[in-house]
Amino acid sequence: MLERCAAHPGGIYGPIDDPHHVSGSGPDWENVADCGANQCVAPATGTAFCALDPAPTPLCAGAQFACEGQTLIACSAGYAVERRTCGTCDATFGSCAEGTGAGCAGGTCGGGLVCNADPYQTCEQPCDCPEGATCAACGDSWAQAPDGGATLKWTCVAHLCAFRY
Repeated sequence: MLERCAAHPGGIYGPIDDPHHVSGSGPDWENVADCGANQCVAPATGTAFCALDPAPTPLCAGAQFACEGQTLIACSAGYAVERRTCGTCDATFGSCAEGTGAGCAGGTCGGGLVCNADPYQTCEQPCDCPEGATCAACGDSWAQAPDGGATLKWTCVAHLCAFRY
């Protein structure tokens, strides 16, 4: 479980016409995200985070981004924190052209993705799971480690992977 220290300051809160005082309290630890078994990483410097895998990713050694074929990998402290299927992967700039979620107004997508013209013209992963079901193939095209913020949740909609936050 990823935890962060949260402060609880006191002060005046509420609308201008009805303010009220709230007493503060000392900071405490709050659960932020369930990383998965051995996937919570506490680097020597910096903030703890969730990784996609329990072991460091060799391509991430000393890198912020890496490419593995047509997959862009975002890295933190040697661990993969995001993977995304691309048409063209550029680790120098961390860019993923013609990849999952990218615009495809010209109809071009890479990495086995197809252009979904409805409604936003984006490159999406095809899927064969039942309508509305979670589909493993979708997570393979774009995966993010949970970090307490928005996490991609994939379902199969009209035979294409759709994500919801």
